[in-house]
Amino acid sequence: MKIKYADYRNHKNIISKRCAKIEKEYKNKKIIAYLVISDKVKKSWFVPRDNGKECMHADGYSWLQIYGVEDNCVISAIFDEKYNFVETYFDIARRIYIEDVPYAEDLYLDVVQTKNNNFIILDEDELKEALDKNEITDKEYDMAYLVKDKIIKNYSSEENFKELNRFTKECLNECLQLL
Repeated sequence: MKIKYADYRNHKNIISKRCAKIEKEYKNKKIIAYLVISDKVKKSWFVPRDNGKECMHADGYSWLQIYGVEDNCVISAIFDEKYNFVETYFDIARRIYIEDVPYAEDLYLDVVQTKNNNFIILDEDELKEALDKNEITDKEYDMAYLVKDKIIKNYSSEENFKELNRFTKECLNECLQLL
């Protein structure tokens, strides 16, 4: 089971970074937003997306992780070096820990929502492999798919897509004021 820290302490591609954290309310829930700006990276990272290739990580890119909006899920909004929205990444988690630096026990299955409001499901093979190796239980396997379905249902409408983007941009701006 991978542990993913909000400050990306184990991310080998980041040479230098700045971090900020805020707490606020969103839809009557207390949330934690944790921003990491990668000032310098070893190399840029591209992935296939709707428009061919999309840069996910480069010098100046920001990853804003939000804890507390969805159960068993960390929402990451990715922004380029000019703070333009790139995509939203939903990490499905076995458990989330809210500490000084929040972290999650990654449950392998991930959902990507592109800037065109399309969904991509990632790492189903890793989830199945974890089940086959008894790293996760049948119940956790099923829960991962239930969370995936809930994410797609909750954020597929244009209205909810725009609302989440508005909220992540608001959190980004508040975190930037702390740096």
